[in-house]
Amino acid sequence: VLANGEIDEYNDAARTLMESEGVPINDLDEVVWKNYGAFLSGDQLHLSTAGQLACAHAVANRIRPALA
Repeated sequence: VLANGEIDEYNDAARTLMESEGVPINDLDEVVWKNYGAFLSGDQLHLSTAGQLACAHAVANRIRPALA
């Protein structure tokens, strides 16, 4: 199990690599942390229904232009 600090390190490394390669980033971690009280379930690990919907909307909004 990774600690939040380790997750942040992995996310930072992934962001740096993706930015250097021009890969679009859809930061779902940022989506969840904007309202983590509602978007995480009681175990504080998995997404709640509201969190699942918020992430689904973020993904759909990000890919919709590519499908047009």
